[in-house]
Amino acid sequence: MTLRETIARHAANVLNRSDHFGESVTYTPNGGSPITLRAVVDRRDIEPTEATARVARHSAYVFLPTSGLTDYPQAGDRITLAITLGASATSCRVTNVIEEDEGGVMVEVQS
Repeated sequence: MTLRETIARHAANVLNRSDHFGESVTYTPNGGSPITLRAVVDRRDIEPTEATARVARHSAYVFLPTSGLTDYPQAGDRITLAITLGASATSCRVTNVIEEDEGGVMVEVQS
């Protein structure tokens, strides 16, 4: 393996390494039992939900490793996490499945 190939392999998954960047979250499928696992959370800027900037929601992208899941996440499932750093964990709704592969699933959650 060349140095260029090694760098490309490391760059492709550097932020998805739950052993380095992961935090404990609780995933609860709709109508299922909660599962606690390590996930990578990318907290997003506050986004306005209406034409006025006075109403806004917190959102985050969460990478869930498939090794800890019994089924793939769907919109409407819940993930309990601290939506802002330093805050208490709250239950957030999965609003969108962004992408999935054999290693994990990237979902968007909103508070």
